[in-house]
Amino acid sequence: MTVRPSAEHLPPNRTGITDPERQDPMATLIPTRDELRDFFAEELELPADVVGYESDFETDLGVDSLATMEILVQLEKKYGIRLEESEFAGLTSVNAVHAFLADRLEAA
Repeated sequence: MTVRPSAEHLPPNRTGITDPERQDPMATLIPTRDELRDFFAEELELPADVVGYESDFETDLGVDSLATMEILVQLEKKYGIRLEESEFAGLTSVNAVHAFLADRLEAA
């Protein structure tokens, strides 16, 4: 039986991610656009083919402020990063979130 240390006892890796599943240096640290599209589709309870890479979250997908906050929390949990509400508010599509995360995770 392998015992994994809890995330609190692991130092952040180069991206600041403390999730033990994401500690593997060979793991892909930046989610793909498809992974993000699937994430948003799941969170919004929509088919993935409805969530386009350039679909505006509010206008095209009907995301309101409460859903935005819920998505923000889930995004932070899933990818082990901290996002400010003001940062996330300016991200209006899957492509925008992907570009933001790529910049953030590469800079860490």
